[in-house]
Amino acid sequence: WNKNGRNFSARFYNRVVEISNKIKCNADDLMALMNAESGLKPTARNKSSDATGLIQFMPNTAKDLGTSIEALKNMSAEEQLVYVEKYLVKAKSNAGLSKDSKIDAGTLYALVWLPGRAKKKILAESGDKYYQANKGLDKNNDGSITKEDLKRQLDSKRE
Repeated sequence: WNKNGRNFSARFYNRVVEISNKIKCNADDLMALMNAESGLKPTARNKSSDATGLIQFMPNTAKDLGTSIEALKNMSAEEQLVYVEKYLVKAKSNAGLSKDSKIDAGTLYALVWLPGRAKKKILAESGDKYYQANKGLDKNNDGSITKEDLKRQLDSKRE
């Protein structure tokens, strides 16, 4: 993960491992998720939605976590991990996943992309507004976005 000039501190990587252990996911999956969402840039911002940061926090989500997208964009990657953890713990619970249940790569990505559908195998289908806005996630072009598609997206973002 230190390729391409990404020289995060050992403390950053240790926090990623701590968060992964807490929410029961693979640390590599969490790194790939942040890479897929932001290129591992804490200042990344989606111009169309204002989503900001490592996991592309939406403005209302940031507010619910006690911060703002403005504050997030001024944080270091390490500082943002506090909010990544808060978000993922809350999203896992809200999705009805038990605290001790392991999270696979597809489910982890679903918790960020469409948390309300994180327990479903098929997350969006052709005709659904989420599908239309994210057709690129349909890796096998079958008119649906599944957790397997999300896993493939993360696999393509591993370094």
